[in-house]
Amino acid sequence: MEELTAFQEYLIQEEKSALTVEKYLRDVGRFLCWLGERELVKTQVLAYKEELISQYAIASVNSMLSSLNCYLDFIGRGGCCVKTVKHQRRTFLPEEKELTKQIAIGEQELEYLQSVLEELNRADTDAEL
Repeated sequence: MEELTAFQEYLIQEEKSALTVEKYLRDVGRFLCWLGERELVKTQVLAYKEELISQYAIASVNSMLSSLNCYLDFIGRGGCCVKTVKHQRRTFLPEEKELTKQIAIGEQELEYLQSVLEELNRADTDAEL
């Protein structure tokens, strides 16, 4: 536990906010409880990462891994650090999340929308000349 106290002091010296210090200590404490008596080696950290992925959202996993990596660097075990999880954002929604509600518009609204579209097309054509 002396290492955790020293890590806390280090974070404070690095001018981390009180909430950040609290979160880092909580994340590291969770890992140390999970690790138990097992040896601190990269394969264990990778196993912990997989367990986090199965339980938490990617953003939460990455936040916890950042805390843990900071601690591992601090105690001189940077070789045990793991990469965060890559999360590629989707440009398009899955089909089941697409908007499907159709709306009815009257004849006047339709004529108005068509006139606006024609106006925009004319403006585009004029701009090209």
